[in-house]
Amino acid sequence: TFTLPLTSQHDSGIQQEEKPMEQTSAEVAERLLTSDIPKTEAALADFRTIIMPRFEEVSRVLSIENLEVFAKSLTSAGEKYGLIQLANYGKSLNSLTRAHQIDQIIRMLPRFREYINRFIK
Repeated sequence: TFTLPLTSQHDSGIQQEEKPMEQTSAEVAERLLTSDIPKTEAALADFRTIIMPRFEEVSRVLSIENLEVFAKSLTSAGEKYGLIQLANYGKSLNSLTRAHQIDQIIRMLPRFREYINRFIK
């Protein structure tokens, strides 16, 4: 499958409010790789016991249910430990999951493995 960008038609007579561009999934994944890693033992323990097993499950069986659980785990852990880019990654993954954009998800997941391999041994 593949995803096509959605365009909308605007009435040329109506002025639109300019909004900042939303980050693409590739940008979110790249920012995750350059972000801080968890520094506390509690954070590392959560990564080893919660995040990694869910990531391994998602990597083996790419299902919407598993992706939703995994994305929510990332968002929760990111918010709990002040890891903003991790929370953003989780939110982006959740958004893509709800939109069933599997091709984008498949591109994002390997970047998470790179992130996790930096500090989980």
